[in-house]
Amino acid sequence: MVHFVLELGGLILVFMKQLIGFLVVVLFFFQAQVAVAQQPTKEAIIRLDSDMVINQDTSLTITEKIVYFTPIEKHGIYRYIPEKYRRDGVIHSNPISEVSVTDEEGKQMAFSTIREKGVLTLKIVDPEQTFSGKRIYNISYKVARAILRQRDFDELHWDITGEGWQFPVLTSSVTIRSPFAASGEVICFVGPVGSVSSDCTVNQKDNLLKIETREEINYGDNF
Repeated sequence: MVHFVLELGGLILVFMKQLIGFLVVVLFFFQAQVAVAQQPTKEAIIRLDSDMVINQDTSLTITEKIVYFTPIEKHGIYRYIPEKYRRDGVIHSNPISEVSVTDEEGKQMAFSTIREKGVLTLKIVDPEQTFSGKRIYNISYKVARAILRQRDFDELHWDITGEGWQFPVLTSSVTIRSPFAASGEVICFVGPVGSVSSDCTVNQKDNLLKIETREEINYGDNF
């Protein structure tokens, strides 16, 4: 049996099971503003859906579907994924590999990478072409050493939406699959850090957990 405690703002998932448990802390920082359901008129991520598999070797396999909208001509987007974070005064490193980017039809998309200040930046840009309207990006990658071993549990600390977005993410969700433990209790808090609001949807069955926010996520330079 697994016990989940979730807090969106950050999103905190606590997995506690017999023998090998793990505490999952997924940062999902955002300002509490209601997401607009209809087609946006300004640049935005309409949806960011993340599918996460916790592997037995302590790595993560992550697949993201990003639905992006721009009212003006653009060459593409930048996706910022943290590879390092500080927790309790200690810097932890989670190297990312096996990166792939495809369009909505599954065709490979060209991209380049930049590693700087503990962040992997995916530059998914076509310098020869521009577009406007909606575009879908499917991004997959593997995160090494994602699980931290603690005395009584193991811990995962991860930022779902990533940093660096200069426009809002209107709707976000994460699906977490843990083949090695069934889920238990789930508590979800939504809003700024420290919020006790529970404006989120949680669906849970066995070793599958899905959480979706109903809040607009706005990132500033400090995230």
